[in-house]
Amino acid sequence: MDLNEYILSGILEDYVMGLASEDQIAEIEKQAELQPEIRNEIRKIQESLEIYASSFKMDPPEGLKERVRSDLFKEIQGTMPEPDLTDEDPKTRIIRFKYTKWLAAASVTLLILSSILNVNLFLKLKSTQKQLTALITEKEYLAQKMKEQEIILTKAQDEQNFLLQAETRSIVLQGLPKFPDAQATVFWNTNSSEVYLTINNLPVPESGKQYQLWAIVDGVPVDAGILNETKSKFLQKMNNFSKAQAFAITLERKGGNSTPTLEAMYVMGKV
Repeated sequence: MDLNEYILSGILEDYVMGLASEDQIAEIEKQAELQPEIRNEIRKIQESLEIYASSFKMDPPEGLKERVRSDLFKEIQGTMPEPDLTDEDPKTRIIRFKYTKWLAAASVTLLILSSILNVNLFLKLKSTQKQLTALITEKEYLAQKMKEQEIILTKAQDEQNFLLQAETRSIVLQGLPKFPDAQATVFWNTNSSEVYLTINNLPVPESGKQYQLWAIVDGVPVDAGILNETKSKFLQKMNNFSKAQAFAITLERKGGNSTPTLEAMYVMGKV
């Protein structure tokens, strides 16, 4: 896996969110030491999380603190055992009462703060996870589109290199009298024997039918391959031929024929 694929795999997002395994964590931290791109990506993800968290900060509802304090104080009062004050000194009783009252109030305050903090953290986490999931999905979509564009660009460059070779010849296949508007072009490299075809104008074949290219070799038609598409932005690779006097296209049953149907011949061109 190259560096770009590693970054786009989503493993760095899992690392930042604490979802990666121990082995993954060790591997990521090792790679981060070696690759500044990975360190920068981790930093960007962390900054995104912080931005999302601050953007979706939520304050607790009005009156929540008072309601929680009241309920918790009642609960504490109801569960605290009644002390035995029979033989207790009055001063000690006052001190102990004040301490108990202070302890109860402190406990209630801590519980309230803890509850509010947990609610805020939960809401922030849910919102951040949702936004991060959307961001990861968009990133994966863009990465996929980028790969598709790279494939298209590579194929276009290969075709251009093929067409620019001195040994590549173009043979225009003109429509026959029954189909005067039909046209296709064969590109044949006499050195490599490679044959490519592009459709300029052929009607969409009826159901169960398919176009087939033929090379005329020593006066005999030889199967040159089935046309998969009648409209394509790319050249279609056909069978190789080291020699041919002409090329023609017929409409055959789906899957092709061993011999051409002459009455269904649409175009033909001499080399």
